[in-house]
Amino acid sequence: MLAFVVFVRNLVLAAVLAWLGLEFTPEHDEAQDTSRQNVAVSALLAR
Repeated sequence: MLAFVVFVRNLVLAAVLAWLGLEFTPEHDEAQDTSRQNVAVSALLAR
């Protein structure tokens, strides 16, 4: 029974976090950010 309660709690937390993630996503086009992402990825891989 406790495992079921924990499972339901985890589902509710996942749903709330997913909703918050969708609610607060940036509205602008992400094509502008790709150059910064490429620099960050190459900087991380260069370590």
